[in-house]
Amino acid sequence: MSKILVVFYSFSNTTRRLAEEIAKQTGGDVRELISEKHYAFNYNTATKEVRREIEIGYIALNYYPAMNQLLPMITFF
Repeated sequence: MSKILVVFYSFSNTTRRLAEEIAKQTGGDVRELISEKHYAFNYNTATKEVRREIEIGYIALNYYPAMNQLLPMITFF
């Protein structure tokens, strides 16, 4: 197992491709953050939704339970 962990979230798979390339070049492991909420398919609409959630504090307070999936894996790195 590698000591490099590449964690990503990708709306349109652009970030996925970059994360996979970084992991390939560094010999790292890749883990994807998967949103518990499904956002609009339209990029501009999804961006507005996320901005609104940040403004009301939803992201900071309630959104990161998905990180719990990664915490056990991170201890190995």
